[in-house]
Amino acid sequence: MPYNGFLGLGTLRGRQSRTSMDTFDATAIAQLAVKLSLVTPSRMEEVRQEVNGLGADAGPLLRQLERKGYLTPWQSNKLLKGEQDGYFLGGYRVLYKIASGSFGRVFRAEDPHTGEIVAIKVLRQRWSEDPHTIELFEREGKLGKSLRHPNIVTILDVNKDPATKQYYIAMEFVEGGNLRDFLAIRKKLEPAEALRLLEDAAAGLTYAYSKGLSHRDVKLTNILISTQQVAKLVDFGLADMFTYGPKDVDSKMDRTVDYAGLERATNVKSGDVRSDIFFLGCVLFQMLTGRPPLHLTRDRRARMNRERFDNIVPMDAEEVTAPPVVFRLVETTMAFHPRTAIKRRRSCWRRSAKRAAISATRLEARTRQSRRSRPSL
Repeated sequence: MPYNGFLGLGTLRGRQSRTSMDTFDATAIAQLAVKLSLVTPSRMEEVRQEVNGLGADAGPLLRQLERKGYLTPWQSNKLLKGEQDGYFLGGYRVLYKIASGSFGRVFRAEDPHTGEIVAIKVLRQRWSEDPHTIELFEREGKLGKSLRHPNIVTILDVNKDPATKQYYIAMEFVEGGNLRDFLAIRKKLEPAEALRLLEDAAAGLTYAYSKGLSHRDVKLTNILISTQQVAKLVDFGLADMFTYGPKDVDSKMDRTVDYAGLERATNVKSGDVRSDIFFLGCVLFQMLTGRPPLHLTRDRRARMNRERFDNIVPMDAEEVTAPPVVFRLVETTMAFHPRTAIKRRRSCWRRSAKRAAISATRLEARTRQSRRSRPSL
């Protein structure tokens, strides 16, 4: 989910007033934009003078408004369609759509009073009347609001917009992209860089654990990488509370298929923090090798099969140049047996990650020095 580009034109649900485009000349567009508080009257007058008046063609007006940053292409597209709703949500001014998922869409928005940029996740219309989905969505926001850590995306608000009746979560906007998109470009990372990102994610998870939460959906798309190269965890929507007594066996708590498969294979309860550690190990594996450790399939039954976890092809020295401690870290975090080893890693995995990062950094420095000292031909 890259946070720094246009990924399509979408519309927020709500009452839409559409008029044929041929009746929406520049004057009508200008009046609508001012009426909806998208552009102030003074700015509209400024742009009107710059385009030498308003004619039948709204194109020059909209292009100038976009060039000056007064409108976004997403907003212009809606204005051309005559849409009067969906420009604001929960008091935030919606700028454009970032990405779409099964349950919601994410938009970039800004606070019109402070100029603060935020991301807004909006529950899709088809789920907005499903009580269980609404419960999970609101739960994600409320859990997130309780977490304040530099390696966890901050949740600012969770609410239902009174005008559009949409459920939304407003959160910190991370300029950058998710780890899956990052690896799609880079293919794989040097050990020192991969371990630094792992440390960030581990710090966020450790903080969540201290608050009684496990993530329940650690994967590439739920780790955002900022332009400052800081990893931040997002989407605690499936998080389990693991310190407040036994679970109700009839609980409707959702689990991802991969987590369910792992927990059935290892006979551990839902919400065990070791499941998060295993899948964080999978993330490290893919950062180092450029390939996923688990066979990718859409078949839910196959994803639940124990053999999928037993038949992981380990990484080797030919595909990853790293000190032995890095290989041990991957093996430990993704260990299946014995259970005592899994228990032991829960208390020392962050220390192991730090040692591995130090060793990898030293190896990388020695490699660079060796290359510089080679005589030129």
